[in-house]
Amino acid sequence: MYGISASIGGLLDALKEHQAAAHNIANLATDGFKPIDEAGRPRVGPAQQTFDFGQDFDDSPDPLSRVDLATEKVHILLARNSFRANAAALRAQFDTQAALLDQRG
Repeated sequence: MYGISASIGGLLDALKEHQAAAHNIANLATDGFKPIDEAGRPRVGPAQQTFDFGQDFDDSPDPLSRVDLATEKVHILLARNSFRANAAALRAQFDTQAALLDQRG
């Protein structure tokens, strides 16, 4: 039974990750928008970090307000793969339970 709960939890986590990435992409053109992670916290990653190269490559005055499409695409792909893996694990658990019940009857 624990495996089923873990798989369902993984499905829900993948859904949250996908929703956060979609939200960030949808608000790409919103002034002052700050990208969020799957928990609703501001997302800070390599694309949002500032580097001292003597110039800013983004016109945004706030480095945390940048939404990097490549980063968000990676999050969508990770969420998709996680969802598929957890769905396959859940399916295998149900198949195993069905096989065990069929052998007893």
